[in-house]
Formats: sequence, C-alpha cells, structure tokens
Amino acid sequence: MEWTDPDLAWTDSQYNFTKVLLPFTYIWLPNLTVNNAIYTAVHPLSKDILVTRDGTVNYAIQMYITVVCDMNLFSYPFVEDTCIVAINGWNRSSCGVKLQYGKITTVGGKRGEWQTLDVNFCGGAHNYLQVTLYLNPFNALVSLVLPTALIMVVDLVSFALPLNGERNAFKIKLVFSFTMFLLILSKQVPQGGPCSPLIYYHFCFCLIVLVVSLLVSMMLSQLARTGSIWPGRPRKQSGSGSSMAQQDNAFHQNGKKLTYFKPWETSL
Repeated sequence: MEWTDPDLAWTDSQYNFTKVLLPFTYIWLPNLTVNNAIYTAVHPLSKDILVTRDGTVNYAIQMYITVVCDMNLFSYPFVEDTCIVAINGWNRSSCGVKLQYGKITTVGGKRGEWQTLDVNFCGGAHNYLQVTLYLNPFNALVSLVLPTALIMVVDLVSFALPLNGERNAFKIKLVFSFTMFLLILSKQVPQGGPCSPLIYYHFCFCLIVLVVSLLVSMMLSQLARTGSIWPGRPRKQSGSGSSMAQQDNAFHQNGKKLTYFKPWETSL
C-alpha cells in the first residue's frame, strides 16, 4: 500500500536525506477490513516502513482472509462461479478510508482443487474484488463418479453368473458395498443449499438400478427353479410326461406293498 501523510514530510533545510525507515509502530497505519469475511489476519512483511521526503509511505502487508461466498454447486464437480471480496479501510477515529486499487495480479492461482481464473475490480458506491473460481473436476471424477460407474459395469456383467444362488448373493454384496460407499462420502460431498448438486441424483439413480437389478435376478432364479415368478408355487408339468410320471409314482408306491415268492423255493 502507498499513501501520503503530511505529518511525515520534511524539507532539505531540516534533514539532508530523501528517504527514511521508521518502525511501523510509530506512524499511523490504515486498518483494513473485509465486509464478508469470517476471519481476517493482517501481517506486515517488514517491521520497518519506508517514508520519503514528501510524506509518501510504502507499506507492504499480507492478509489471510476467509470469506463467505454463495457458490452454485448444482453442476458439481463442474463448478465455475464468482466470489466477492469487499476490502474497506477504517482509521482509528472511525472515519472511512477510500482505497484506490492499482494493478491486480494473481499468484499461485492454478494450485489446489479450486483455481483462480480471473480477478476484476468493481468500483462504485462500494469497491470490491470479483474473483472467478473454477473447481478442478479430476479429483471428484476419480473418487466419486468412476467408482460408481465401475460398480454399475460389474453389476451388468454379473448376469453371466449361474442361477444357483451365486448371482443373487453377489448382487446383494454390490448393493451393500454401494450403500457403504455413499455413507462414507455423505460428509465429503458439498452442500448446495436449496439446490442440491447434480451428483446426488447420479448416486440415487445408481442405487435404484442396483436394487432393480437384484430384484430381476431374484425373479429369474425363482422362475428357473419353480417355473413361476411367484413364491410358493410348484413347477407346472403338462402332456404325456406328466401322466407317465404319475403312473411311475403309483407303481413305486404299490410295489412297496407286494411280496413275491418263487414256487420252487421251499423252506426247511
């Protein structure tokens, strides 16, 4: 920051030098605040401040700010929105300090998950910085979308398993695994306020498909075992095969009651 303090100016007749270093505790410093901040910390880069002959003060600081921004997360993880940083100045007598911004540059804006695309100054009744943020979707796609897509592929391939109970058991394990996956990620997926992120609907769709796939597999197993999709109904038999099976059963039942004797066998 740079400003002019007439009380710090001097002439050549008084002092024969053009610049001087003063401790920052001995001169007046503007108190900067951020309107929409929930945490602000200001640290000077140096304990000495450069003051020139005409009273111009050069003061460098670092501000660590945590601001509240209304981000539209409906298209998460593909998010791009703006955040307002309203920096204002106040002095010790509670009078306003008008800030004039110079050239604005970003440093390290491409690091991390949230990336800074652009910073614009907006003036008027209130001066503020409009920061355009972009969320890198790679981490969310790898940790959220890719596992669900692979689970859906495995569920589709599981129809190749035999209908002797292995398929249903495998599908039940898939449903429980997906449910545990959602419980683990429930606290990591951001909240979108009144408009929930679109990825929630993706999770709901995947879970519904897994449950429907399990139900269809159970119905096919019941159909292959009993000939009907309804539980408790025996397999239907028709034609000559049915009558022959009934005659065969009757023959075996009657055969148990008959005793055969050979005429040439005698007992002593």
